[in-house]
Formats: sequence, C-alpha cells, structure tokens
Amino acid sequence: MLPEKPKPHPEPIIYETIKYPKSSKTGFFKASVVIGEKVSTGQEIGTVTDYLGNLVETLKSPVDGTVMMVNQMPAIKDDQSVMAIGVEKSE
Repeated sequence: MLPEKPKPHPEPIIYETIKYPKSSKTGFFKASVVIGEKVSTGQEIGTVTDYLGNLVETLKSPVDGTVMMVNQMPAIKDDQSVMAIGVEKSE
C-alpha cells in the first residue's frame, strides 16, 4: 500500500475543437508560449524569422484556449501548422 492517501482526480476538461495556427512565411519558428499555457485571441504565440534572422512574421492566437502542442522543429514552410490550441467546450 502507498504511505499516503490518493489525491482526488481533477475535473476533466472537454475541448470543443482544436485550432492549428499556421505560418504564412518560410523560415524559423520560435514559440512565445508553452504547452499548457492559456492564450487569448490576438495574443502573440510566436515569431518567424528568415534564414538571416530577420523577423518576417509575428503569429497571433486565433482563439481563446489552451496550448496543447508546439512544433519543436524550428524550420517551417509557409502554410505549416506551428501549434495546436484547444478551445474548451462552453456550458
């Protein structure tokens, strides 16, 4: 037996949909948020720089939600998803 009492399970979070913001530029993606972080519509979620390090795009969250996945490969092509943002189901 375990020496301590089990912890109660947290209430599950139900997601209505998942949005996948995409870059419109080719270059290197650097996330401004981490997995599990809550984001708001219009909040900066990352940047794309060209191969010389010049900023070519600032990506913003299209929805209010929770970051569920972040692309870990810095090199991206245009129209490639950079992360997944879960939108909680409304009551």
